[in-house]
Amino acid sequence: MLAAAICFSGCGTYYNLVGNSGALPELHVYGGVRDNVRELAQPNGPSVLLAKSASALDMPFTAVGDTVTLPVTLAQSVKRLHIFVILDEVSGYRSPHDYKPQTVIRAVNALQPLGKKRALATIDEYLETHSGGGIFLVLLVLFDVPNPPGHMPRMQVGDMVGVPTPQDHQLLSRSPIVLHDDIPFLLGSGYFMSAVVAEAPEEHVRYFREHGKLRTKPLSPAKQPAESVARLMRALENEDIYFREEYMTKQARSLADGL
Repeated sequence: MLAAAICFSGCGTYYNLVGNSGALPELHVYGGVRDNVRELAQPNGPSVLLAKSASALDMPFTAVGDTVTLPVTLAQSVKRLHIFVILDEVSGYRSPHDYKPQTVIRAVNALQPLGKKRALATIDEYLETHSGGGIFLVLLVLFDVPNPPGHMPRMQVGDMVGVPTPQDHQLLSRSPIVLHDDIPFLLGSGYFMSAVVAEAPEEHVRYFREHGKLRTKPLSPAKQPAESVARLMRALENEDIYFREEYMTKQARSLADGL
């Protein structure tokens, strides 16, 4: 039935559901009609008159197709909005005292099954209407550490408070996140703003679109987060990195309460 609806509907419905020229399908409620309207709203000119005429002729058929496929696009829109709510829960890197590892875990586990292209497209759409400080942290966990260079791209947002940057960036390959036992601990006590304007998360989205390899499995955090903190401290006790154990323990306690 869905295949028949696509075949006999307007082009707008087809592109909304299937995509065009390698682009991902949008899967928006009445997305085909919206694209027709967007085309008709373009400034007049010789090069767009033909496209406008085609959109005007296509719109009635697209409206029918969008209505027939409404159950599909509505379900996808609800799923998308659910992910947006999850992303909203992730506190930004400038609010470390409000940070809860479970929020990043939920965000990563909601995005990972979508695959790389769809996950990044969802983040793109989220950033169109939301501030994205937490997106930095989600991306650091959603993707594997690239090798080379053996560490994630650094957030150009200022200097981290409380954690000196080691000479070897591979020691803190996901800084300011340390992923241990599938728990994304957040380091430091915030950031000092430098004179340079803070980098936007969209820059990291572009980096991972080009270089990133999506993690192959969802996060499965340890059931005893406090023990993970102790193991993490022992693993790093010989490294030239300063951690506030009580701060990490607070995050572990927050995660344990959410399990």
